[in-house]
Amino acid sequence: MLFQSLDFLLLFPIVIVVYFALNTSYRWVWVLLTSYGFYMFWNPWYIVLLWTSTVLDYVAAIRIHSSKKQSVRKGWLILSLIVNLGLLGIFKYFNFFSEQFAWLIRLRDPDFEPFFLDFLLPIGISFYTFQTIGYTIDVFRKNQQPVRHLGKFAIYVSFFPQLVAGPIERARDLLPQLHFNYKFDAARVTGGLRLFLWGLFKKLVVADYIGLYVGSVYATPDNHGGWTVLFASYLFFFQIYYDFSAYQDMAVGTARILGVRLSKNFDPLILLSSSFRNFWRGWHITLTHWIRDYVYIPLNLNEKNLAHLSIGPLYIFFFVGLWHGANWTYIIWGVLHGIYMIIERALQPVSTFLDNALLGKRGIKFLGFLLFFNAFTLANIFFCSTSAEQAIMMIGKIFTAPTVSLNPGISSFKLQVMLTALAFAVVFEYSRKHLPTLELLNLKHTWLRWSLYLLMGLAVWFLRIPSDVQFIYFEF
Repeated sequence: MLFQSLDFLLLFPIVIVVYFALNTSYRWVWVLLTSYGFYMFWNPWYIVLLWTSTVLDYVAAIRIHSSKKQSVRKGWLILSLIVNLGLLGIFKYFNFFSEQFAWLIRLRDPDFEPFFLDFLLPIGISFYTFQTIGYTIDVFRKNQQPVRHLGKFAIYVSFFPQLVAGPIERARDLLPQLHFNYKFDAARVTGGLRLFLWGLFKKLVVADYIGLYVGSVYATPDNHGGWTVLFASYLFFFQIYYDFSAYQDMAVGTARILGVRLSKNFDPLILLSSSFRNFWRGWHITLTHWIRDYVYIPLNLNEKNLAHLSIGPLYIFFFVGLWHGANWTYIIWGVLHGIYMIIERALQPVSTFLDNALLGKRGIKFLGFLLFFNAFTLANIFFCSTSAEQAIMMIGKIFTAPTVSLNPGISSFKLQVMLTALAFAVVFEYSRKHLPTLELLNLKHTWLRWSLYLLMGLAVWFLRIPSDVQFIYFEF
């Protein structure tokens, strides 16, 4: 169920009322039923996959903790990894690898046809799979005590605010909060509602309108010239940021109303990043930390080790790209980021020289922003395209003759709404560093605060696109 859907907006107030009306001993049952209900609203049969991961890792963690034999502990860990990654691989990657296998076979047998599985990708499977695997690994490493309460562990896996698109929570952070002995706190609830409203505005008035422009260009690339393609590609950076961060804000706001604090997943200042290192420190933070702790460090891909200078970033970002989707476009996108990281690291002495001798800190930061933004846009063309061939064609169009108009065919009104909302959102996000009180729209003056709420509410109601547009990261 989408946060911005009318169904959720009508049902969630009921969830809140029942939650605070219940005895604290039974709230966990209500939260679990709500989480399963919201997930089954999309596809009831895929709840079986969620149960499989939940029961398996609940039992595996207890067995790992109770056994003194290392072979037994490793056996349960391997079983958890095989089942969880196996389900993820079958539902998300089987058709992709089947197609690649068929391509190889066709080199000898041109008539060979690949076998495809016909089903939808289970929503949120990449997120909850990583979350439950992380828990089992932490128990194996003796960094986490196993949970004995199956119901509370089931909530950890399926907590509805962050189930389908993160943040990817750690057991040490989320599990201790799932006692639900929270008293009604008006300040906490209103703070959560403010954050939810801001996320709703970012999704419906900023991201979705940018999506109209980007989608129009990328859906019919033959109809548009170089500058239009370039402008759409620049805009996609803002679309994916505001789409994904909107979900995160709504998730954090929803959880906060229930008394739970979710992990930070975005730094708004990545909008003005001047390096890929800084960008990845503030983008999808819980994913990059997960990869660091469960892939990068265990494989000893240490950036200080010169033998791994090239292998480490390429391997990690190949993994990041593949996590995003079973398509060569995502893999190329990830590999490009790995190459960017290697080049950026290799050019660090040049950057230091320019900083000290020529440009100064502001000059080098501005130059870094220009290089980052254009390189990032180049990679995003692959991310946004349906195939590598389309991406290459789009890149070629950028260097063709310029177009007279940048409008790809959407109405002038929608174009004005997009540009105005984007300008407001960028200024607001950047101001959160300098004016922390704005973080939750908690302006000091009551009349100004409520005027802003009213304007955002009216914008959401009257400017929203009639059909609910799915969040981009629901595809992953």
